[in-house]
Amino acid sequence: AEVVLNEEQSALDDIKNIKNGILSTLLLTMNGSINMLFGQQLMQAYCEDSPLTRIKINVTPSRQIFTAVGSDVWELGFGPFQQQMPAIFETVPLFTDERVLMISKEYPGYHELVSDPVSILQSVPLIVSHLDDQDMRPALQKLRDSFGTIWEINDIDLRVSLVEQGLGMGYLDQRLIRHDERCRGLIPLNSLEFARIPLQFGIFYRRGKPLSMGAKRFIRVCEEFPFD
Repeated sequence: AEVVLNEEQSALDDIKNIKNGILSTLLLTMNGSINMLFGQQLMQAYCEDSPLTRIKINVTPSRQIFTAVGSDVWELGFGPFQQQMPAIFETVPLFTDERVLMISKEYPGYHELVSDPVSILQSVPLIVSHLDDQDMRPALQKLRDSFGTIWEINDIDLRVSLVEQGLGMGYLDQRLIRHDERCRGLIPLNSLEFARIPLQFGIFYRRGKPLSMGAKRFIRVCEEFPFD
């Protein structure tokens, strides 16, 4: 009888710990713009809801998020969806945005670039996180054919700074452009047919895999979060 009572008490303690987040873990990987725009607020809301959950967060380019979640290195991915999401993923759409090709007024050939961008693109570096990002694939061939030099830089903060300084042009999300003071002097190259890429942002995870309590709580926090 004492053994049964002890096991029952242990089970009740485990249930209590799970409710308090003690036994749960959040394994989350997200892209740079999500981190810059919402990372701090999301973590604050999550910690208020689950203060004792063990948290591991990784910030990485979108292409690497799909690989990491697909191979079970991370449980949840948060970033832009691919236009055709692989069947292995379940998705939780959260908000839409647009990725825009921007150039600084400080760029030496700014006026020529704005008036006739196609003619001088071969001399303008394109600054991206990774040219093979799945969400940019519809424009990949046009980009490869149009630009002479491509700089692949994972860190979004550095990319924004380089574009702001007029060292090249880069794709930036509209929400980030409105949020970051450094983008005030940037101009969209709307005359180029591949200047704008619509994106759907949200959470994704392996289809058919039971989610941990930590992951379920994070999804709930994101569904209640005012992204707009």
